[in-house]
Amino acid sequence: MTAANPAPTSAASAPDAFDVRAFRTCLGHYATGVAVVAAAHAGARCGMTINSFSALSLTPPLIMWSIRNESSARELFLAAEHFSVNILAADQIEVSGRFAKSSGDPFDAGGWTCGDHGEPLLGQVAARLRCRRHQSIPAGDHTILIGEVSSFEHFDRPPLLFVQGEYRVSAPHPMGRPAAASNDTAQALGSASMMRLLYSLSERWMDEFDLDRATTNLSRSQSRTLAWLSDGPKTVEALGANIGISAALVDDDIARLLALGHIQVAASQGFELTPSGQALRRDLAQSIAQFEQAKLSKLDPVQVAQLRQLLIQLLAS
Repeated sequence: MTAANPAPTSAASAPDAFDVRAFRTCLGHYATGVAVVAAAHAGARCGMTINSFSALSLTPPLIMWSIRNESSARELFLAAEHFSVNILAADQIEVSGRFAKSSGDPFDAGGWTCGDHGEPLLGQVAARLRCRRHQSIPAGDHTILIGEVSSFEHFDRPPLLFVQGEYRVSAPHPMGRPAAASNDTAQALGSASMMRLLYSLSERWMDEFDLDRATTNLSRSQSRTLAWLSDGPKTVEALGANIGISAALVDDDIARLLALGHIQVAASQGFELTPSGQALRRDLAQSIAQFEQAKLSKLDPVQVAQLRQLLIQLLAS
C-alpha cells in the first residue's frame, strides 16, 4: 500500500469566518481517555463525564480538567475542596453515558463509595485519583480546574478511549506490533473466549484498514454513513441508530459529507448519496474486498465460505 497524506479538510483563517463545528471536528481527531469527575459539597454531590483530563505536573503532583461555564455542576465543583477523577475502563460505556446526561441522578445506579473527604469514588475503573482543588482559572467559555493529587490507584483493566465521536479500546498498533510465531500466538489464544477472539480480530482488521481508509479523508463513522446510504435515503435518526453514534455527531458527519458533495438532501426525506458519493462508496467497498481477500488468502475457500455462513447464523440468532 502506498499511503498519501490527504489534503486538509478545512481551515479557518479569519475570526469572523471561524467555523466552530469544524473546529470541534478537528479536535475530535485527538484520541483521549474517558473519565468521570465527582465531588460533594454541603450535602449535594455531582459527577460528570469528561475527556479534558490531563496531567500537569509531577512535582507537585497536579492534574487539570475543564468544565463549561454554563454547566449546572460548575458552582459545586468550585465550592468543593476535594474531587475524584475516575478513569473509566473499556467496559464502562454505560457509566460514561449515565454521567454525561443532564437529567437524573447518575449515582442512583450504585457502584460507588465515599472518599475520605466525601468525594464519590466509582468502582470497576481503570484508575482513580483523589484530589484537592488547587486552583481554578477562567478560560473562554470554560473554567480550568487544577487538582493536587493526594492519592491514586490503578487496576489491571484496559481504559476506555474516545476519538472522532466514537468509543474505542486500546490495542497495539499493527505496524508497531512485533511479529510473533504463529504457533505461539495460537497457543496464547487457545483459552480465550469466543467473544474476545471475535472482538480482537474485528478491532485489528479495522485498525489496519484505517491506514487505507485514511486516503479517502473520511472518518470511520463517515464511511459507515456512506455505506448505510448506499441502501437508499436515511434520516439523521436512522443513521444514528444504525451507526451507533449520537444525533449531534451524525449532524457533524452529514455537514462534512454535504460539504464534500458526497451526499445531498433526498426528495423524500433524509439524505442520499450523490454520484460522487456512490463512486466513493464503490471504491471503499472494493478496497474492503481486497483487504479481506488478502487476509483470508491463506485459508481454503471452503473454510472461508463456512466461516461466512457461521457468522451469518450467529448474527441472525
